[in-house]
Amino acid sequence: MQGIIIKNVANLHRDKSADSERITQAIMGQMVQIEKDEGEWLYVKTWDTYHGWIQSRWVSCALPQPTTIVTVTSLFTDALRAPDPDGEIRTKLVITTSLEFLDKQGRLVHVRLPDGNDAWVLSGDVEIGHAEKTASLKPVGSELVRTAKRFLGVPYLWGGTTPFGLDCSGFAQLAYKIHGVRLLRDAHMQANDLRAAAVEKADLAPGDLVFFAYEEGKVTHVGIALGDGRFIHSTANIGVTISRLDDEPYRRDYWGARIRPRHSAPTAVPPADGIPKKAGDPAAGGKMTRLPIPQACSSRLPTDTSLL
Repeated sequence: MQGIIIKNVANLHRDKSADSERITQAIMGQMVQIEKDEGEWLYVKTWDTYHGWIQSRWVSCALPQPTTIVTVTSLFTDALRAPDPDGEIRTKLVITTSLEFLDKQGRLVHVRLPDGNDAWVLSGDVEIGHAEKTASLKPVGSELVRTAKRFLGVPYLWGGTTPFGLDCSGFAQLAYKIHGVRLLRDAHMQANDLRAAAVEKADLAPGDLVFFAYEEGKVTHVGIALGDGRFIHSTANIGVTISRLDDEPYRRDYWGARIRPRHSAPTAVPPADGIPKKAGDPAAGGKMTRLPIPQACSSRLPTDTSLL
């Protein structure tokens, strides 16, 4: 059973508790596959094959089928309750959020949120396009670098996938996603992605992915090469920043690099035990437990809720 995220940014947890580890996030309008329904909590699979527990109030089973969509292109934009640029804000949307297009009214675009509510966003913060439109799947390295630098200064957040906060693999995934290439969620998954070929350190080009293993043989950190021996990444206590590959600990822990994938659909070599490992920074570690599959989508799931 499929569901759609109705909160601007929703956390997925390791266990059925808001106090448990946040392992990733999903954004408004993203589809999830519901694999287990336990009332207030759902066990779901996200578009990047990740699994986790999410509060059922943030998922609806009423799936829209728009022909035209509005995609947020600014890091953030306000979803307004009325067609007034100075009006009350319903929620804040993040880059790559896609919503149903209704019409354009001067500087504002009228959209429908997946919970059924209407909202208005500034036209300069979004792109209007056909729902079936495919983004460029061969991003130029300089374009990836330019996009990655837009996130400089964004704070580090374990499990973060949005400009509110990013972990290392969430940052790399988001930068690539903006250019139509879907990376898997964790650094070790991205390193083992069958779409991307290995590249020697001396041959690194802007936009290539660089990986680090803080434990012997275990990839736990990723960044995006900038050229001239530099890379951009999200690191604990700093956030998105630029470092040099020959600085410690990056010189010592350098694992290898991958040429950026040339097509969208993610594939990866699964870990030996079949259970995804949460990677992020030198302190990487947590893991998720796979659970038995499906029950039906709960009738308790809301179709209308506050997104603030």
